[in-house]
Amino acid sequence: TRCAAQTVLLSLEKMAFQRFFLAKPELWAISELKIARAQCSLRSIVLVPTGASLFSSYLEAIGQQMVIRAWVEARRYRLWALPYDLEEGREAVLQNEARRLYDVSLKPLLVSRACGITQKLMKAMEEEIRNMVAHAGSFVIVESTILQWLESRHLDSFKTS
Repeated sequence: TRCAAQTVLLSLEKMAFQRFFLAKPELWAISELKIARAQCSLRSIVLVPTGASLFSSYLEAIGQQMVIRAWVEARRYRLWALPYDLEEGREAVLQNEARRLYDVSLKPLLVSRACGITQKLMKAMEEEIRNMVAHAGSFVIVESTILQWLESRHLDSFKTS
């Protein structure tokens, strides 16, 4: 079979492919949006600045902006904290920021029960913060839980809006 247009075939080893997209998850998101279109995941939408802005506006219109803000803050903490996890003497900075994130963005969600975060998960986070052992990965499960909750409740209606 012949192609109608000139075509280039790229070949990457699996590990090289994974490393490439791990370093730039937004590139994976853009690729998924172009290929999957309406079947794309919420993660791909929120990793692209335009998609994140549109989804945030949609959530604000339906009174759910607190949930996406908590996800943004949890993700921001993880990305910000990664270099500090490896530095001696930066523990206090990490712990203070983890406490701020928990108090300002996550605790209000538990009170409102608006994101699928369980009491058990909240207690585990509280314990890490209380014991001063919070690290870059402390809120990864929160990121995942919030996205799953948003996807199950709001993705379809967002896509049709």
